[in-house]
Amino acid sequence: MKIQEIDALLKESLPPKRYEHSVNVMHEAVVLAEHYNLDPERIRLAALLHDCGRETANHDAPRKAREMGLSVSPLEEAQPVLLHARMGMTIAREKYRVTDGEILKAISLHTTGGKDMSALDTVIFLADYTEPARVQKGVDKVRRLARANMNLAMLTALKYNMEYLLRDQRYIHPDCIDCWNYFLNKLFKRDG
Repeated sequence: MKIQEIDALLKESLPPKRYEHSVNVMHEAVVLAEHYNLDPERIRLAALLHDCGRETANHDAPRKAREMGLSVSPLEEAQPVLLHARMGMTIAREKYRVTDGEILKAISLHTTGGKDMSALDTVIFLADYTEPARVQKGVDKVRRLARANMNLAMLTALKYNMEYLLRDQRYIHPDCIDCWNYFLNKLFKRDG
């Protein structure tokens, strides 16, 4: 399926604000891809589809995820928004016919992150965090860092995310903690 066809189908499938966000993330991801000499076409596709799992409302996500054959943890049951990334990977593969495993992985990691993130995974995560409509605490700092040092930008974004989750007494997904440890080790070359 060509990116124009994917774009048209995505526009029909998502609420207007979510589609606009996806386009903003795509533009931001392409800027980062060019800055870091990464393949802009693969990043464009991953970024455009990163939220395709949002076509299902949060309250329906656990049921829909199970129908897709995905396991749902108690944490995801309590915070179903976390499911949209893994659901998005499945939707991208089945509905949008994406076969590139690295693109699918980037979609699945864009919310929590994880260990062993590639440059493509990192760009999608950071573009989602820093797209122009975002206004959360620390976003301007992460925007600047994203163009200077992706590893430090990831640690900073994760720090702000976890501070928010702790302040609001929300669960922190284990993949987010793995991501923090991965980038801490990558940046500072720690042994664990």
